[in-house]
Amino acid sequence: MTGDGVTVRFASSTSNAAEVAVYTLEGELVRRESVPTVADRINEYYLPLPGIASGLYLARLRFDGPNGPEIRTLTLAVEK
Repeated sequence: MTGDGVTVRFASSTSNAAEVAVYTLEGELVRRESVPTVADRINEYYLPLPGIASGLYLARLRFDGPNGPEIRTLTLAVEK
């Protein structure tokens, strides 16, 4: 990731809001946002991360899947 934000893409089986949260590797919350979704589509959301420093971060995406809540965790590498 470069710049001051990240674009998150995911599919959701419902129109319930998803949640995206970014944490430092020490577990400190950097940013959390509720993300609007559209059912049965690829949803795309730009998450601004102003002033984020270079380093590694964890991003957690929680959304409703066909069998209930789903959570995806990814690693973000920020280079400035």
